[in-house]
Amino acid sequence: IEREALPDSAKESARKEMPIVPLFSDLRKEELSRVIEKIRAKQYARAAVICREGDSGDSIFIISHGKVGVFRHNPGGERVFITELTEGDFFGEFGFFSNSRRQATVEAVVDTEVLEITKRDLEEIIREFPSVSEVLLKFYKERILDSLLATSALFRSFPIQERKHILGKFTVEAFPAGATVLEEGSPGDSLYIIKTGQVEVYTVDLQGAPVRLAQLREGDFFGEISLLKEQPRTASIKVLQEAELLRLAKKDFDQIIESHP
Repeated sequence: IEREALPDSAKESARKEMPIVPLFSDLRKEELSRVIEKIRAKQYARAAVICREGDSGDSIFIISHGKVGVFRHNPGGERVFITELTEGDFFGEFGFFSNSRRQATVEAVVDTEVLEITKRDLEEIIREFPSVSEVLLKFYKERILDSLLATSALFRSFPIQERKHILGKFTVEAFPAGATVLEEGSPGDSLYIIKTGQVEVYTVDLQGAPVRLAQLREGDFFGEISLLKEQPRTASIKVLQEAELLRLAKKDFDQIIESHP
């Protein structure tokens, strides 16, 4: 249905019935009341699309009743289930932080009501209550990484809870354009997944000239061959566009291999 401001009676009801929302958990009752003033309620029937991957994102949503599924297309164009969210959960923060288009499609699993807050109103809330921004940023980072694992060919078959466990074993490393991430012949001590940016895989021929083997981008991974074969790196990796990479150390990779051969 169309966006609708909460009337006074509904605002009072929202104060009493609004589920526990991590985004606003630090706010006192009177502070939460000021937040509710900025909320718009929207209802969606089962299977309805609440927001679509690729659309512009200028608001976040809080689930007040119901359940939604989150989906994203992987680099090969396949639609991948990311996670399911229920009452009290929120979504839409990707567009808020990156000022870009929606990074996933969200659909109602059952008849669902969401509370929408526009980017402008959320910015006002954050100015008044800075803790909201800290919580939002924490969820944003976690969801970016979880979405990346869910669409990666290496980890997308893992159940959601196992993915989240594995997520804690990764560290994030930033590299400027032109930097060398791995050198051919060096020991294999880690695996990488590309979070953002682009890299080139190359080797050197007998004359010492570089030979390009591939270009990799978001969601692609590298470094697994030397870990699996326990041999030196078989190629070098150079950053073409400024990149953020998820690094998984060999000891953690070995543990995952043991439990998921």
